[in-house]
Amino acid sequence: METKPILRRERHVPRTGQPTLFQRAWLPAEPARALLIVHGVREHSGCYEPLARWFARRCCAVFAFDQRGHGRSGGARVHARHFSDYLEDLAEVMGPVREECPDRPLYLLGHDLGALVSALFVQERAPDVAGALLSATPLTKPVGAATLRATCANLLAAVAPRWRLRAGRRGEDPTAAPDCFEDPLVERGGITASLRAQFLRATARLRAGALNRPVLLLQGERDPRCDPSAGQRFAQQAPQGQLRTYPGLTQGILQAPSRERVFSDMLAWLHEREENPA
Repeated sequence: METKPILRRERHVPRTGQPTLFQRAWLPAEPARALLIVHGVREHSGCYEPLARWFARRCCAVFAFDQRGHGRSGGARVHARHFSDYLEDLAEVMGPVREECPDRPLYLLGHDLGALVSALFVQERAPDVAGALLSATPLTKPVGAATLRATCANLLAAVAPRWRLRAGRRGEDPTAAPDCFEDPLVERGGITASLRAQFLRATARLRAGALNRPVLLLQGERDPRCDPSAGQRFAQQAPQGQLRTYPGLTQGILQAPSRERVFSDMLAWLHEREENPA
């Protein structure tokens, strides 16, 4: 493929009364569409540099930001009082992206926590986006021991919201991206009890609703939080919804060694949506 110049941009965006948000962009000269990346819990936008460059070389203007409490953005580390704070941050970031690419289709690309934020944003706020690509979306309903852990997280959040829950071990933590695990901006400690409780409540809200925009769900078949049957039902409820599963992969499908196969599937879906809009 011919290599075309890509403008790479980084900046801090201060906000009155709210945490500063660190933002990145990878901009080709003539973009055909725009992607806005919303990263996973304990990650940051820099974890998606390979993905962003891959898509930017294929005529996509790619934007990303560190969610509050992550990376170079402000806010208490991996903590949330209200899940709506993430939705408000996404709305603020999306406004300038839309202004920068006013005549191009805009897609949300979310992973893990970012998939949950993106999906709820589409579901509850009906934004002006052409569709959503959602990776490792937590759709599996807790059962057994997971239900007990969820109950404990809710109780702990009520009495000690900033208590740190234990982080998973390397290779077992469903929220960690393998390729950037050693990155100093990736959070090593556990998330707070409040964030865990907010995450679970938001997941229940997502399962109870449906998306009104085209959606592509991307799941590793070994990801314990992504039941394929739940993903299939969720995709079928959305216009032009599709589910793609990847054998042998867990949650880190966007950073796995075989990631370019996933990227190609994503790009093909974007082309299909633009050729056959909903």
